[in-house]
Amino acid sequence: MMRRIFRVKRDGSVEVSLSIGEVEAIREVAHLVLAEVDDPGEDAVRLLPPAYADDLERQEEFERMTRDDLLARKRASAEAVVASIVSGTTKRETWSGVLDEDGVGAWLGFLNDARLLIGTKLNVTEDMDHSPLPPEDPGAAMHNMYVYLSALEGVLVEGLLDTLPAGGRS
Repeated sequence: MMRRIFRVKRDGSVEVSLSIGEVEAIREVAHLVLAEVDDPGEDAVRLLPPAYADDLERQEEFERMTRDDLLARKRASAEAVVASIVSGTTKRETWSGVLDEDGVGAWLGFLNDARLLIGTKLNVTEDMDHSPLPPEDPGAAMHNMYVYLSALEGVLVEGLLDTLPAGGRS
């Protein structure tokens, strides 16, 4: 179980506390997402998975209508995460920051986009083992980052769900 990284405050903002290593890894992944957004190539499946995999005509129409907006949203989320890291504070090997509602949305979007990007590179399937790999494994860095980002996203979502009224969770 992860330590308490996200703390939802009464005003709806979220306090974030990460180690310097964690925040640097997140910043690095944000730059990877930005690089992919800047040059998704002809095959942008890593950030834009097909909506209509079995219907090429519908897929092409969907891409024409949504591609630019989706890439812009992904760019904005990654940039907002980097900006929140820059605006945070560092003390005793710990980074901390406060996210407003838009910041929380950006972090959730970014975590999802980063997992999609890395997961596609790893060919993740539903039955993937989410246990970290030992450091000597050649695929450990990317696999372990995917596992970490998945856990981080889960912790943030759980923290937000915990603030819902008792009848708001199902």
